[in-house]
Amino acid sequence: MKKMFKYDGWNYISGCDCTVAIVNPRFKSEEVTISTLDYELGQLGEHLTTKEKLDSRRGWITKYTHCPECKQKINWKEIKQTLNN
Repeated sequence: MKKMFKYDGWNYISGCDCTVAIVNPRFKSEEVTISTLDYELGQLGEHLTTKEKLDSRRGWITKYTHCPECKQKINWKEIKQTLNN
């Protein structure tokens, strides 16, 4: 994600490390940011592929469409490509 200044209606937020999802909501509700997503997905186990871990229908992850702090739209296509490389 690009680090930029965003206006949320009241003030400017700069350089937000966007909160993108809640990982493993059945057992623990852990909000993850872009920088911690790879680590948290690794905690789910090696038997799942990255594609399976990011599939919200399986219940391992609940994805946000926008960051709750800076309101920036989350580009999941870009995140998936980054994690697969």
